[in-house]
Amino acid sequence: MGKCVKRHSHNRSDQAYQLRHYVLLLLILLIFGALVFRLIDLTIFKRPFLQAQSEQRTLHRQPLPGIRGKILDAQGVPLAMSTLMHTIAVNPQQWHATPAQLARIASALGHSSQWLKARVENKAKQFVYLKRSASADLVETLRQMHLKGLYFQPEYHREYPFGPMMAHVIGFTNIDDQGQEGLELALEHWLRGVPGFQVIEQDLQGHVIDVKKTHQPAKPGQTVQVTLSQQLQYVLYHHLTEAVKQSHAQWGAAVMLDPRTGHVLALANAPTFDPNHHHGWQSTLIRNHAVVDAFEPGSTVKMLSLISLLRSGFEPWSQIDVGSGVFKLQGHTIHDEVDDLGQTTLQNVIKKSSNVGISKFVLQRPAAQLHETFQAFGLGRITGSGFPGESSGLLNGVPISGGFNHAALSYGYGVSLTLLQLAHAYAILANEGVDVGVHFIQPSQSTVVRIIPASIARKALNVLEHVTAHDGSGARAHVEGVRVAGKTGTALIASPSGYRSGVVNASFVGIAPVGHPKVVLAIVLHKPRFGWHFGGIAAAPVFSRVITDSLPILGIRVSEQ
Repeated sequence: MGKCVKRHSHNRSDQAYQLRHYVLLLLILLIFGALVFRLIDLTIFKRPFLQAQSEQRTLHRQPLPGIRGKILDAQGVPLAMSTLMHTIAVNPQQWHATPAQLARIASALGHSSQWLKARVENKAKQFVYLKRSASADLVETLRQMHLKGLYFQPEYHREYPFGPMMAHVIGFTNIDDQGQEGLELALEHWLRGVPGFQVIEQDLQGHVIDVKKTHQPAKPGQTVQVTLSQQLQYVLYHHLTEAVKQSHAQWGAAVMLDPRTGHVLALANAPTFDPNHHHGWQSTLIRNHAVVDAFEPGSTVKMLSLISLLRSGFEPWSQIDVGSGVFKLQGHTIHDEVDDLGQTTLQNVIKKSSNVGISKFVLQRPAAQLHETFQAFGLGRITGSGFPGESSGLLNGVPISGGFNHAALSYGYGVSLTLLQLAHAYAILANEGVDVGVHFIQPSQSTVVRIIPASIARKALNVLEHVTAHDGSGARAHVEGVRVAGKTGTALIASPSGYRSGVVNASFVGIAPVGHPKVVLAIVLHKPRFGWHFGGIAAAPVFSRVITDSLPILGIRVSEQ
C-alpha cells in the first residue's frame, strides 16, 4: 500500500516537471519568435522608414553655388571675377561652447563675446548667419575647434581688380552674388551661375563624414567680353578726376565711343566709390551721371542746328548779321558771350558759339525741320545700349516757328539729354551720318541706319574743326599734331526759381582724328566754380589731355593727319 502511494506521488512530480519544461520551452520559442518577427519587421517592413529617419539625422543636402561668369574687357583683361569664400553659420539648438571658446570665436569674427552670445541664445532657430564671404584662413581656424553646431557653407565673392576706376560702368553685385548696378545687372542673365547641391553625411557634432554623391552639379555662368578698354578707362578716369578737383565741380562724367562700331570704349564718373567694399556708400556716389542724368546741353547741341541748316540749303559761308550780340524776341533777350561779330558766316557763328547768330539762322526755317533733326539723331529716346536705368531725356513737341522756344532750342535749351545720348549724336556725325547704335557688348547683329548724307556730315565736321582752332571757343581742346573737331557747351542749370548766372553744366564733345574718326569723347562738369564755368575752359582741356594720352592706345599716329 505504501509503495503504491509513493509511486503515484513520483509520477505527479514528473508530470509537473515536464509541464514546466514545456512552458519554459514555449516561452523561449515565443520570445525567439517575437525577436525574429521584430527583426523581420525592422529589416524588411520598416526598413524604408528607419532608413529615412537615419538619413534625416545624418544626411544633409548641401547647396553648391554656381560660380558667376567673368567680365572681360576688349583685350581679355578681367574686370570682374568671383573667388571661393565661405558662409559661417550656427545652429543654436546644437550649439555648445565654453566661455573661452565663445570669446575666441567672437574675436576671430571681429565681434564681441556679447554679440556672439546674443546670436546663439535663440534656441527656436536652427540657422543663424555669423559671417558671409569668410576667408579660407578664418574657416580653417574655426574648423580646428571642432564645435558642435558650427557650419561652413561654400559661396562666391565678387572682386573688382580696378575698383573705383570701373565702378560706375561695371557696377556691383549684392552679398548673394546677384547683379545690382551697371553691367553686372545688365548682363545678369548670362553671368549668373545655376546652383546645384550634394548630399553629405554628418556625425552628431555636425562634422562631415562623407560626401555621398552630387545630385545636381552647379553650372557656371558665362564669361562675357565687353567693349571697354581698361587702358582707355584709366586715362579717362585719371583726367576726369583731376578736372573735377581743379574746377571744384560737384561731379563730372565722360563717355568715349568708337563711332565706326558704336562700342563704348570707356565711361567714367567722378567722384566714385569702391565696389569691393559695400559699406559707407552714399547714393549720390553710386549714381551713373553719364547715363542716368538728363541735362540741357547748351551750345554742344549747335552741331545739330548746323546740320539742320546745311540740310535745308545753307552753306558754311552763308551770311547773317549778328549785330552787337543782343537779340530781343517775344520779351526775351538772347545774348552772346563773345565780342560783337556783326556780319558773319554760319561757320563763324559755330566757331565763336554765337547764340544770336544760330537763332537768327534757324528762325529762317520751320521749327519742324530743326525738331526732326533732333529726333533723327536720337534725342528724346534711349540709345538702346541696354545699360540699366538709362534716361531717355526730354524732347518736347515742335515749338511755334519763329518764336522764342524755336530759337532757344537751337542753342540747347528746352531739350534735355544724357551725356551718352550726346556722345551718340556726335558719333553719327563722325561716322559720316550713319548710326550704328551704342553697344557695351559686341551685338550679334548690328542695325545700320543712314541719318544724313555723307556730304552733309563732312561739311559739318569741317565746320566743327574750326571750333578747336587757336581763336575758336574750343581752342583748349587742341591736340598737338592731330586734327580734332568739337563743340563747347555752357548751359545754365534750371532751378525752381529759374536760371542763376554762373551755375552751369560745362561740357565739350570732340571727335578725333578728323580725317578718319576713331573716337568721340564727351565730357560734362556739373556746377564748376565761377571762373571755370565755361565749357571751353573747364571741359575742353580734358578732351585734349585724354586724347593726347590715348593716341598710342587708339592707334592714332600724327603721320595719319
